[in-house]
Amino acid sequence: MLDEPNKKNWLPTVLLVVVVILGIAALLVLFYPGFKRQSQQDATTVEKQTASEALVPADAKSPEEFMQKVQEKSQEIQKNYDSNLTEFAQKEWERIFKDVNGIDTNSFNSGINIGSSKIEKTDDQSTLFRVKYSLKIGEDEVEAEDFFYLILSEAKKKEFGLESVRSETFLTETDIKNNISNVGFAKITKIQK
Repeated sequence: MLDEPNKKNWLPTVLLVVVVILGIAALLVLFYPGFKRQSQQDATTVEKQTASEALVPADAKSPEEFMQKVQEKSQEIQKNYDSNLTEFAQKEWERIFKDVNGIDTNSFNSGINIGSSKIEKTDDQSTLFRVKYSLKIGEDEVEAEDFFYLILSEAKKKEFGLESVRSETFLTETDIKNNISNVGFAKITKIQK
């Protein structure tokens, strides 16, 4: 008869121990910064290892094949970077174009047909964005090309006399808007109404 109450008491005791352990773990995560930081560092290390494993070919049979595979992977990464940068710059151009011309998104979407856009690296290592598009004005359709620099080299910065902007870094949208009138730095078509 004494054994039955003891059997019933072990379940609450086990549950209490589990709750205490979970509580301690939660407190560690919430209030001990080193614990959380170590977990994040471990995750970052795993990500870096996975990324480097994806970049370094492990199945090359010769040094020449290894170099060829590395070069192919490098070209693929550069193509993705250029594509993403082009998309970013095109959105920036759209905002600037709408601002310069005082038009809204609906007018832009109905009156502009983008043909091509691309990122160019200049000889002095500046980065230039170009966009070709057709513009509908009334019944007429006009072809146009706009451009602006995203990154200026130190030499290009001096050439344009832009002491207020930083070289070798992405220019802000404000930097671009403030220097649109600087010939050679940017060209944003102004719609003649």
